[in-house]
Amino acid sequence: ALEQHQVDIGEADGDLTIDVATVGGRAPSWAVVVSSGVHGVEGFVGSAIQLAWLTGRTADESPPGDGAVVLIHAVNPYGFTRLRRTNEHNVDLNRNFLDTAGAYTGAPDGYEPLDPFLNPASPPSRFEPFRLKALWHIRRRGLPALKDAVAGGQHRFPRGLFFGGHGPASSTRIMRQHLAGWLGGAPRAMHVDLHSGLGAHGRYRLLLEESARSPNVEWYRDTFGSDVVEPLATAGPTAYAAAGTLGGWAMRHLGDAGDRFVCAELGTYPI
Repeated sequence: ALEQHQVDIGEADGDLTIDVATVGGRAPSWAVVVSSGVHGVEGFVGSAIQLAWLTGRTADESPPGDGAVVLIHAVNPYGFTRLRRTNEHNVDLNRNFLDTAGAYTGAPDGYEPLDPFLNPASPPSRFEPFRLKALWHIRRRGLPALKDAVAGGQHRFPRGLFFGGHGPASSTRIMRQHLAGWLGGAPRAMHVDLHSGLGAHGRYRLLLEESARSPNVEWYRDTFGSDVVEPLATAGPTAYAAAGTLGGWAMRHLGDAGDRFVCAELGTYPI
């Protein structure tokens, strides 16, 4: 089954869609969801993985055991087409999946004094000592604390980095409305959200929305390998704590004893 969901970007020529392909039964006993392009430009590697799976199967081949595979392509089609991480309103969609209107406010401690440095009002000169300033901030705050302050998501500076929006974006509304239906009521579901950027070059890490204390962590390690699984942590070696993630929302609203979620990060270049 194929679906298209148009994303409203507020432009006359904005014919951009989230495309969904479902392979398998209507009432599956299990479901695997693979999503790509939440961070726009990161959709290239996600799209390639989805296409590789599709082209590697025969036309009439169905998942075993009455299961279903759901491929969600280009969650942020605007960013994908314009080579941007964010959407048309500079919203980082992986900071936009919040539960209440009141949650779309504020900024982490420490972000406000960094905003002029990270998002200057005018273009820098050719002699701008950006690297030296960055090293000073890292030495003063420490890289883990700096990552948490900057990358965790903020809602006060619409032109700043990791802006989570002042309300749910069009893509977010589509995902929240349809994700449960795409699972088809499967009692067991595994969602893999594909990203690129963090981690060692050419390696991947599976970032969990569950802490090391969760009883499910051993299942992830047994299934995928303990060397690639990284539980949720305030200052983990690869990622950082973030509010408004797709995975966090999915685990809160769709998660039960049989549901799992990983953010698959394929490393490019170090910070």
